[in-house]
Amino acid sequence: MAKGTRARVRDTADPRSLADQLVRLAADEDTMAEAEALVCGLLAAGSLEPMRKVLDGRDDLPLLVRVLLADAATRTASCSPEEVHELFCEVNQRGRPEWRLWISAISADFSLWRGDLNGVAVAQAALIGAEEHDRGPLHAIARGRLRRLLGLATLLAGFGLRDAADDLVASAQADFEEAGCAEEQAITRGLFATVLILMEGDPGHDRIPLVRESVEELLAMGSDRVLLGWVALGWTSGVSFDFATVRDCLAELDAAPDGAVWPILRHFVSVLRAVLDLNANGPTPGVVATVLAEFRALNSSLVAGPTAAIYVAGVLLDAGAIDAAVEVMEIAGPPDPSISGVTGLYRREIDARIHLLQSPGPAAISTVEAVATEQKLHDARLAGEFLLRCSWDCIRAGLTDDGERLRARGETLLAPDGPPS
Repeated sequence: MAKGTRARVRDTADPRSLADQLVRLAADEDTMAEAEALVCGLLAAGSLEPMRKVLDGRDDLPLLVRVLLADAATRTASCSPEEVHELFCEVNQRGRPEWRLWISAISADFSLWRGDLNGVAVAQAALIGAEEHDRGPLHAIARGRLRRLLGLATLLAGFGLRDAADDLVASAQADFEEAGCAEEQAITRGLFATVLILMEGDPGHDRIPLVRESVEELLAMGSDRVLLGWVALGWTSGVSFDFATVRDCLAELDAAPDGAVWPILRHFVSVLRAVLDLNANGPTPGVVATVLAEFRALNSSLVAGPTAAIYVAGVLLDAGAIDAAVEVMEIAGPPDPSISGVTGLYRREIDARIHLLQSPGPAAISTVEAVATEQKLHDARLAGEFLLRCSWDCIRAGLTDDGERLRARGETLLAPDGPPS
C-alpha cells in the first residue's frame, strides 16, 4: 500500500470527508483500486468506528463500503451473526476474490470471539486456494487474519503444536507487513504473547511487556480494538499479581460502551473483577462465592488456558481461602499431559502450598523445598517469590521457624545481586 494513502488516512481529521470520498470511489469501477487503497489505509490505522458512525443507516452504499462497515461493527459487537452471514452470502455471489477472502476473515473472527468454533472451520475453508495467490494488500490482510486465527487456535489446541502455530503466525505477520497493516501486526504480537501466557505464564518475563507494548501501539494509532488489548493486559498483569495494572485496565473497560467486549472475553473480565475484589476485601463468603462462580464460567470457555486455574487458586491461597483454592483445582481437573513443563511446575507449586496448609509438618516443608529447588534451576526470582508465599503459609499454619527459614531463603533469591554462587 502506498505511503501516501496511509498518510492521507492518518492526517484526515474529518471522518465525514473521508467517508464521502470512499463512497464516491467505491461506486465507480474505474476508481475501485483507489477505493481499495483507502480501505487498506483505514485497516492499517485500525480506526473504523468513526467511519461506521458517519455512514450508519444509509441504504445506498457500495458493497465494498458495506464490508468495511461490517468489519467495524464486528470489532465493537455492534451487529448480529445474521447480518454478517447475509453479507457473507452477498459478497460470495458478486464480490471480488479479495473481498470474499476479507468477508471470510470477518466472519471467522466474529464467530470465534463469540465462542463459536465454526470460525475455525470458516478460516480453514477460506484459506484453500488462497495460499498461492497474491491479489494485493487487501487480499494479504484478509489472508493474514485467517492465518492468525488458525495459528492461535492451533496453539490453544495443545502446546505440542507450538511449531505449527509459530509458522502460521509468522506467515500472518508476513502478510500484514507486505500490506503495511500496522494495526494487525500489533494485534498479532499482543494476542500471541497473551495466549502463550495462558498456556504457561511468563517465565522469561518478556511476554507481558509485549502485551503492554501492543496496547500502547493500539492507543497511539486510535485503534477500535484497544479494548482487546486492555483485556489481555489486565489478565496477564493479574497472572503476575500486578493488581495496580489490573485496576487500570478494568477502569478502561468500564468506560467502554455496553457490550463492546467480545462475549468470549467477558469471562476473563469477570474473573479479573472478582479477584480484585478478593484482593481488596479479603475472603468474605460472598467474594469467594463470586470468584468460584466466575472461574467456573471462564473454565467452560474455549480459551481459559491451564494457567487460569493456577492464577485464581494462587490468589485464593494468598487470601487464606484454602478450600476455595482446592475447589478451583478440582474444577480445572487433572493436568493436561501435553502442557509444557513450565506450567506443570506452576501446578506443583499450588499443590505444594495446599499440602502445606492442609497438613503442616516436615513432609509438607520437604515438598515445598523440593519444588523451590526445581524452580530455582528454571528461574531464581520465581523460586524466591514461591518461597515467600510459602513462608506466609507457614506462619498461618503455626510453623513459625520454618516460615522464617523459607522467608530468608526467598529473600536471598530475590536480592538485587541474586543468590550467592
